[in-house]
Amino acid sequence: MPPAIFIPIHRVASAILVLFCSTVGAEEWITHAEVGVRHDGNLNNSPFATDILLGRSMSAAVSTYTSFPLSVGEDLDFGGELRSEVFDHYSGINNQSLGAHLAWRKKWGLGAFAPWTGIEWSSARLNFNNSIRNGWRHQLTPSVGQRLNEQWNLRGDYLLEWRTAKSLEPDVPGISGDVFSQVSQSLILNAEYAWSNKLLLAFGYLIRHGDVVASVREHPGTNIVESARAIAADPVFGEEFYSYRLAGTTLGPSLDAIAVLSSKWLMTLSIQHLRTHGAGDNNYSKSLASVNWRYDF
Repeated sequence: MPPAIFIPIHRVASAILVLFCSTVGAEEWITHAEVGVRHDGNLNNSPFATDILLGRSMSAAVSTYTSFPLSVGEDLDFGGELRSEVFDHYSGINNQSLGAHLAWRKKWGLGAFAPWTGIEWSSARLNFNNSIRNGWRHQLTPSVGQRLNEQWNLRGDYLLEWRTAKSLEPDVPGISGDVFSQVSQSLILNAEYAWSNKLLLAFGYLIRHGDVVASVREHPGTNIVESARAIAADPVFGEEFYSYRLAGTTLGPSLDAIAVLSSKWLMTLSIQHLRTHGAGDNNYSKSLASVNWRYDF
């Protein structure tokens, strides 16, 4: 394994022991509260224009974490988050999650411009009003980054994600009913520009490959059934809707503007456009826009 992402096992073990046995050597706990609104231009990921549904949601979250210094420029973070999301028309996908993360980060040199690497593991329990979506989400994220100068900062993340969910009885003979269990991998590239000490712009690009889920009505004459890895009835969007798990590759840019409103408040405006190339030429696109406010305790 390359030294850039190698985690000394004895350091991790000692830090975990400190974490659960005492708080000696740890920084203080840092807590954030966040609220947000989001618009999704294709909530159900439909490849068919007649089935595209718009979605708007509100979310609220509380997160906290603490940091354990391991050596100069090397830290281990541990934290957790409680999050809830409510949709305007589709109450079946209203959800709550409770999760935790453990992250290691190392700066390879002194000063603000030294490159760094890190790796993070997170797990969260997801609970939806529509229980067939309930399950666990696990993520492993190696990361690298470097500040180039006072204005520009670069970062790259490689995200491996696993989601588990309840497997339903097959609706189509020979095709699984395990629609919402998913595995994917993503490469996320970001370039951050400090416009001023009150405004940060982040330009991103996502490359994702793995399972995607499209929820649509039956479309005779199309190949979505033959292309699906799993199929299940999904009443969240209507009694006639089915969910199809497909293999897909997603590409798209994003832009975030992060404004410092005060010593305690941050506001983030985000827009993203994604294009997914699904198995069997079942392709779809979506645009996402959100506003979030964060309060630091």
